[in-house]
Amino acid sequence: YEIVKTNIKIPNLPPELKGTTISLFCDIHSGPYMKEDMMREYTEVINDLKSDLIFIPGDFTNSNKMEVHPLANAFKDLKAPHGVYGVLGNHDYFSDPEYVAKVISDETPVKLLRNDSELISINGNKLCIIGSNDTRQSGAEFDPVLMSYFDIAFNKAKKIISENNIDYLQIPKLALIHKPYFIDQLSEMNPDLVLCGHTHGGQVVLASFGNINLSFAGIVSKYISGLYESGNSKMYISRGIGSVALPIRFNCKPEITKITLI
Repeated sequence: YEIVKTNIKIPNLPPELKGTTISLFCDIHSGPYMKEDMMREYTEVINDLKSDLIFIPGDFTNSNKMEVHPLANAFKDLKAPHGVYGVLGNHDYFSDPEYVAKVISDETPVKLLRNDSELISINGNKLCIIGSNDTRQSGAEFDPVLMSYFDIAFNKAKKIISENNIDYLQIPKLALIHKPYFIDQLSEMNPDLVLCGHTHGGQVVLASFGNINLSFAGIVSKYISGLYESGNSKMYISRGIGSVALPIRFNCKPEITKITLI
């Protein structure tokens, strides 16, 4: 695996929040190719990064609800001073998402945001975290159900921000979304930073030239890995740590990301 360290500039970020750190990892795919001992090693590595927050944008399991149990055993010791947050990914819907969500919520420190939002305070200044459910669909085609989830999650964010007498456009907003394909629609809701996974960075990448990624993921969408912008919103896509179909990665190491907000 590779630990990627990156700074991301958030416009109008209050001085008290500059330097806030986030450990990002996703697409664990607990199952045949991701066993409990491997996940325990990742837990140790992520904890050693000592970030303020840990974000996990989906695909905890691969295809069976029982895969959540070794995952819960491995990730029960994740820790970050300002919280561990996650959302479900499309693979978490392959078997029984309610079962997967309940085990994660009951047995790990991960707070799942299921079309919900939360205000947290760091150094006396508020930050809004927004999380959307996913659907079983894996492609980039328009998904009206997913769009409705975005609306619910962001409307809840607007409500809680308003109740705290804060200007929606001024408070930093971080969104956890599993699939990255809909950043143009999301940017209309004014998140400052969207954190995604799903693509595995291509997983098997025959070659890459700048923004061109020769992989199956590159055929589906231009959004593969790294940092992108749409409107006033930025989006970072993690390559994830797991694999699907075959336990192979080529020209595409598993990624743990430490993001510093500046």
